[in-house]
Amino acid sequence: MKVRVITSLVLTVLVVASFFLSERGFQVGAAVLNLIILIEITLKAREKIRKVGIRTKEGTLTTILALFFAVYTSVSLSIALPKLRWSEQITFSFSPWFVSMGKWLLLSIVAVVLYDTLAFFIGRSFGRRKFADSRFALLRSSPKKSWEGTLGGFLGSVPWALYIGTQHLSQGVWFSLFLGVLLGLAAFFGDLFESAFKRYLGTKDMSNLLPGHGGCFDRVDSHVLSFIFVYLLQLNLGG
Repeated sequence: MKVRVITSLVLTVLVVASFFLSERGFQVGAAVLNLIILIEITLKAREKIRKVGIRTKEGTLTTILALFFAVYTSVSLSIALPKLRWSEQITFSFSPWFVSMGKWLLLSIVAVVLYDTLAFFIGRSFGRRKFADSRFALLRSSPKKSWEGTLGGFLGSVPWALYIGTQHLSQGVWFSLFLGVLLGLAAFFGDLFESAFKRYLGTKDMSNLLPGHGGCFDRVDSHVLSFIFVYLLQLNLGG
């Protein structure tokens, strides 16, 4: 647990520091993160293919899934994320320093973090109906999660989206509530998709790059889908 906390603190510092980078610097940082995840996907897929054979049906499926997740993460991290970073800005002043970031990106990142945090603690404290008992294979890929935690996560994403949507994005109450639900679902399914992929590959983590957390994909899985959704919304609504 101590190692996990230390890694979390270091990652938090790096994330905050990234918002002080220039546009080009942020793009490079996002591209590097994307590259690391692509390497993780490639190495794990190669391990699977070596076991089952590349000319088998399972080998073909592994290749297809690896390509899908490669495109999926690249669209999110190399296209959507940099665009959201420089969309309509909100500025925070910490005299003598200040930092600006895209309002839509702030909405996405914090909503997902709040969803994950509330889902974890509510699930651990009150979770009774575990996904391990579900009849759906996709849900069983995250057997420790519970319905109580899944629903509890919305207590984090919905209020945050309501605040940002109405106060900073000029959106109505109902649409802001919709954003909170959408981002909660994106966090949930983003994590679930990666968990299912890992279970298929027969691995617990995508790598051991981040002590206590696994790989980079393991750390950002809940954000990947939300970046895509929010980017598409931002394109249609402006900002």
